[in-house]
Amino acid sequence: MNSARLSPALLPALLPVILLAGFLLLLPFARLSELPLALLALSAPWLLWHQRELIRTNAALRRDLLWMLWLGLAWCVPMLLSALDSLAPAKSWAQSLAALRLPLMAVSTILLLKTRRQLHWLHSALAVIIGFWVIDGLVQAAVGHNLLGMPADDRRLGGVFGNAIWYFGTILAMLSPLLLEYLWRQARTGWFVLGLVAVVLLVLLAGMRAGWLLLPLIVLVYSWRVLRSRPRRHWPQWLLLAVLLAAGVVWLASQSDIVQQRWQHSLAVLESDPDSLQTATTQRWLIWQTAMRMIAEHPLNGVGVRAFPQAYPEYAGADDPQLSLVDGRLRGNRHPHHFWLEALTDCGIIGLLGLLMFMLLLLRAWWRAEPVGRMQASAFFFALLLILFPFNTHYSLYGTFMSTLIWWLLALALAALRLRQ
Repeated sequence: MNSARLSPALLPALLPVILLAGFLLLLPFARLSELPLALLALSAPWLLWHQRELIRTNAALRRDLLWMLWLGLAWCVPMLLSALDSLAPAKSWAQSLAALRLPLMAVSTILLLKTRRQLHWLHSALAVIIGFWVIDGLVQAAVGHNLLGMPADDRRLGGVFGNAIWYFGTILAMLSPLLLEYLWRQARTGWFVLGLVAVVLLVLLAGMRAGWLLLPLIVLVYSWRVLRSRPRRHWPQWLLLAVLLAAGVVWLASQSDIVQQRWQHSLAVLESDPDSLQTATTQRWLIWQTAMRMIAEHPLNGVGVRAFPQAYPEYAGADDPQLSLVDGRLRGNRHPHHFWLEALTDCGIIGLLGLLMFMLLLLRAWWRAEPVGRMQASAFFFALLLILFPFNTHYSLYGTFMSTLIWWLLALALAALRLRQ
């Protein structure tokens, strides 16, 4: 009787949780992850109208929506301006107009996530999904195929991302706070330590150096939290456990051909000749040089969002290994593999200023929040920090995969900052 009476009230509260968790669940399956976000974006105009009275009377909600407006302008305006004289106008206009759905999705998230209870449900669902990724990846590393029947690749460990092997290690590192923060808050230190060790091991075995570069930051942050929150008399035991676990992880990783190969490539950076530098950076040094020539010729609004492959042949050398024929036309690398460089090449100085404004707005939202809000949003903000960490190589900033992931985390972070019981 009670459940029947509660179910109509629970459904509206559960629906946004299902949609937001559904994005992460579908993330490894290409464009399917767009579906729940599209539903949220399409709902935004109706929600704004339906909740207009609440928005009018709730100053905190109005402030959050204003933050979202400024963040949307910082992201979308440089893209639209770059499309005006893009070297690939059709692609730039399509990507720029499609980006308008991201602030709308975030608006719906803020209007639909209203209570800590919803946030707890969402945290639990996200932790379960990433926990499955971890277990699935460990199975694939141990037996050669994962729980979905996807075989391990000779080049990298792909986990639930299957043939898209270049995503698993880096994305697991970036999103690991969603699992580790949940385990930490459950006050189950043993499970937290096991989760951290499993994440480190899988990121190493996946062989993506963009993920490797994030591991020290992850380990340092959570080690500091453990030491700060546990009595000092337990520190020797924690130190011994950390040394043993680190030794175990290093030994297991040393048995992997993937790790050994990637490590040898990385060590080539210590050699002084240009060929070794190209090997160490997997040809990225050559890509960055070409990108700098694009920036010099298109400094204001860039070559156009996602026009990098079409512009590449014009600025690359004739013997550039990144050049290839696609549908009878010469094309180059898809993007510069660095967020700041991509903002400059695609959208010029306007794009760089937009990205700076975007990050400063995020930082200001964090610092102005109450301590309880920061605690609730810490996992999402830490994941954003790992994604936007500047001293790394990156996926495409304006590409569908990363832009939706960034805005999904952004929406959850801003919503969590202001939730009440």
